[in-house]
Amino acid sequence: MNILWTINQPSSIKAIGHFLLKYKRNRINYILNSLLDKGLITVQETKKGSVLIQLYEPIITAEEYYYSLIPHEYLEFLISHFINTSEGIEDIDEATTYD
Repeated sequence: MNILWTINQPSSIKAIGHFLLKYKRNRINYILNSLLDKGLITVQETKKGSVLIQLYEPIITAEEYYYSLIPHEYLEFLISHFINTSEGIEDIDEATTYD
């Protein structure tokens, strides 16, 4: 996922492979299919001449993904702890600002 977020555009398995040099194409394909099955990425098919190319891109942002990893029962505790230990309202404003 980090590679797809870094590339930040729909990418072919060949382009993704440039970042995963230690993996063979079959392994990269397996990883992409696993991400597809989990609903984390989408695939678009496009033709380049007579060749069909699949382009992969993430469905969610890195922030959304990492947020989904936090068990929801801990969110209230984390927010409360952050507010109690923050220097001031500027910290809260900074934490809730998304680029």
